Amino acid sequence: MNHFSDWSPANIYFAMGPFARTIVILLLAMLARAAVVALDRYIRFAVARKQTLSFVRLSAAPFREGDLAEAQRIAEGKRKSHVAGIVAAGIRAFTSAPASFSESEKVEAAKRDARQAAALNRAEFNHRLSGLGTIASTAPFVGLLGTVVGIVDSFKATIGSHATGLAAVGAGIAEALVTTALGLIVAIPAVWCFNYFTEVLNAYTVEMNTSTLELVTYLAIHPVRDERRRE
Repeated sequence: MNHFSDWSPANIYFAMGPFARTIVILLLAMLARAAVVALDRYIRFAVARKQTLSFVRLSAAPFREGDLAEAQRIAEGKRKSHVAGIVAAGIRAFTSAPASFSESEKVEAAKRDARQAAALNRAEFNHRLSGLGTIASTAPFVGLLGTVVGIVDSFKATIGSHATGLAAVGAGIAEALVTTALGLIVAIPAVWCFNYFTEVLNAYTVEMNTSTLELVTYLAIHPVRDERRRE
């Protein structure tokens, strides 16, 4: 382990031992992975919100008129919307049910497919979030591992050189603590992002459950005008 006087990141890195360098590379890879996942999920949730608002605005008139065909067409055009996906699945099941089904059976089929669509949406939204949570929870420990090994190496070097006093081990300990600091730098934003996306997912889950209930209630009590059902 080499000591250093220049605290620039490059000098700190090259002054580290092989194990500490490996820890730094691992933490930087975790940071990059967390950033990619956070950006991907942010875009996905933002697109879902945008398309949902557009779907709600465009589908208001068809639902008022009982035009399920038009409502389904609009819903299927908003494939990234969690609400539109549920509505499209429910209407599709309702309108394509066998003629032998009673109205209550058609509504039950719509509820089943809408719930299935909601479950698929939740799984898709949750994709890669578990990895982000793993990074958030393990990064500090990875950094701490580098620190522990670095401190041990620092004391070994001190014993080998027969040096004494804080000055003999101070630079080595400071170097070792860099991995702990880097672990926290990785973990803190990862925790913030994970908690934020979890809250958004919970809010979207409530919206999907509410949309399923509203669709089922609508199909059960409102007259509909669907040309495909008349044919």
